[in-house]
Amino acid sequence: MRMIPSAAALAVALSLCPAPAFAEEQPQRADGSTITVTGVRDVEKEARDFVNALTPAAIDGNIARFEENVCPRVIGAAPGQAAIMEQRLRTVAKAVGLHLGKDRCTPNALMIITTDKRALIEALQKRGDYFGELITPSQIRRLARDPGPSAFWRLEGFVTAFGVPLRPNDGEPFDYQQNNSRASRISTGTRRAVDGAILIVEARALDGLTTIQLADYGAMRLYGSADPAELTGSAPTILRILTTEMGAEVPITMTRWDLSFLRGLYASSENLRAPGQRGEIRRRLLKELSRGEESRQ
Repeated sequence: MRMIPSAAALAVALSLCPAPAFAEEQPQRADGSTITVTGVRDVEKEARDFVNALTPAAIDGNIARFEENVCPRVIGAAPGQAAIMEQRLRTVAKAVGLHLGKDRCTPNALMIITTDKRALIEALQKRGDYFGELITPSQIRRLARDPGPSAFWRLEGFVTAFGVPLRPNDGEPFDYQQNNSRASRISTGTRRAVDGAILIVEARALDGLTTIQLADYGAMRLYGSADPAELTGSAPTILRILTTEMGAEVPITMTRWDLSFLRGLYASSENLRAPGQRGEIRRRLLKELSRGEESRQ
């Protein structure tokens, strides 16, 4: 399994492009307004589009997720604010069914706030194996030069149907290990798993946001590998907070859609291929949305 390099090595890279403290926490709206689902006439279609957009995977593969303990860490914020965000990330992880590492665990879900995303990515590329072998140099360059306010990537490995990590045998160029489980049209004998995830956010996109909003955005990206650029529908989600125009209404926390998506992802059957996983995630999402509507009646 591939791990994120040590915190000491990361600190050296970060010193090349220091990040500012996160903006002060903003008070919630005085009127206590909350985000509600509006303008969604076909919830089943919206749920299908939402899940499909956030779960890219080969049809004969699986939707990768964390399978070992997750250990969130926030770097680049003031210590007190980083602590708030890390606690929120741990709270969300527990709520969606992830197993948490102990207090001094090695970080494998890392959110970094910086003034210069491109400079940081280029520094990380020079100083350690932060990208794994699944991202080529040209892909890293595109990641660094993308004009968006964030960058995300993950490190992956393979596990057997029983969750045992696959490791390369001596002299073998690929991950291989004796595996007696059988694949089928709907299930896999081995599956991809997320070993680590890194999210970089530029400070220029954080004006007016709270630490809770950023932490919840980070949870969707780190735990769900969700890409806001893939969203096409109108489902309410925390994923749009970095690109919504200043002054426009945004969720003050993770929405029911977001939380239900993550719960569905981590409750879905491990060895199903991607289409089967998506079906389970969608059914969980619709069930929880329906339950929420009933509770308001």
